[in-house]
Amino acid sequence: DIKTLERTEIIRDLRLSVQPDLVYDLASVSKVVGVATVCIFLINSGALKLDDFLKTYYPDMVHDEVTIRQLLTHTSGLDPYIPNRDHLQAQELKAALNQLSLKKDKTFQYTDVNFLLLGFMLETYCGKSLEQLFQELVFQPFDMPQTSFGPRPTAVPTLKGVNDGHVHDPKAKVLGKQAGSAGLFSTLNDLEHFAMHYLEDSFSDSLWSNYSLQE
Repeated sequence: DIKTLERTEIIRDLRLSVQPDLVYDLASVSKVVGVATVCIFLINSGALKLDDFLKTYYPDMVHDEVTIRQLLTHTSGLDPYIPNRDHLQAQELKAALNQLSLKKDKTFQYTDVNFLLLGFMLETYCGKSLEQLFQELVFQPFDMPQTSFGPRPTAVPTLKGVNDGHVHDPKAKVLGKQAGSAGLFSTLNDLEHFAMHYLEDSFSDSLWSNYSLQE
């Protein structure tokens, strides 16, 4: 309940109550707010197909058989392990992500690499940065003026000893300002607007009828 959250005191170190305009690091919620929503928008519009191969739109991907559906549902079989990950530069990490090993096991395995690759695909296919795509297709039409990638110096602290308002996810941090897996900052107000669009708009009607009920 949004009103309950607004009254709840959970930021105990700072003795702050939760307010609708406080800015938070969304961490992995960024996947849903950004990349997943843009992908579904493009699928609903016919620009992409759920079972298209990633390589069709993102030629830098080594494997031919990984689909958009598999990446969205974390059933790609990609092995997320990257040797010396924390010592790589941005382009080195991106190259490593493009060449991840592929396992035969396609059961669910939650991992950031699926949405990082989807983010690369969206930028390549649409010819725009993730920030531009999110602004045009999500933040502006959903009335989310306080949602963006960092740095956000007014963000609520999340980790001691780490600069507030900066992305903390290791891979997203190496890749830079924008990544498909993490890095967005937002407010309770904006997330309420986002949730209401999913619950009430024709956007959600199309989502349910096309994918959840028939498949």
